[in-house]
Amino acid sequence: MTIAIGNVYRDAELAKQFGVTLEPDLKYIYNALGIDVRFVYLPNERALRSANQGQYDALDLRIGHLENEENLVRVDVPLADMEIFLFSVGPEYYSHLSEIEDKVVAAHLGMRYVEKLKEYKKIYRVDSGMQGAMMLEKGRVDVWFAPKVMYLSLKDKFPQIKVASPVISYEPLYHYIHKSHAHLLPKLESAAKRLMQEKRPESYEAATQ
Repeated sequence: MTIAIGNVYRDAELAKQFGVTLEPDLKYIYNALGIDVRFVYLPNERALRSANQGQYDALDLRIGHLENEENLVRVDVPLADMEIFLFSVGPEYYSHLSEIEDKVVAAHLGMRYVEKLKEYKKIYRVDSGMQGAMMLEKGRVDVWFAPKVMYLSLKDKFPQIKVASPVISYEPLYHYIHKSHAHLLPKLESAAKRLMQEKRPESYEAATQ
């Protein structure tokens, strides 16, 4: 099995923020089925697109709802969590999401966590972290609503942007396989559960009760 991995996972600090040791974790899961794996690192969107098109057998870890990737099947065991924050370039700090109801907010198109803003009227939908950060830097929006890992990947280019809230939301991250391998799903999920029980026994048991 060849697994497409987004380049974001190359960064050790970002991987730490994701809370996952990606290659060892996926090797554990597939080796439990007697399957050898190899990893191909690509730009993040290209990894997603290539896996969906069947050029690769599986895809790293992504959020639990992918809008347009109908050929990818989720291994329904979360392997990590993604933390969502508010970011700004000013002195403001927002303790609750309700405090930005009157602000202009940049948020990512198609991301499930953005549903938390569905009642908000001043939302700019952006296609990438770079676009969100640029809009915030240029003052076109007041707040950027995004994963911390996205901020960390861009903070050197946008040093004036800072974290402006506590954690607003946690998004679970899942491994995906191409639908041509869907017959492996039950065994992959079983192996993934064993992995999480070994890595985080207390948190896993609490999450599944």
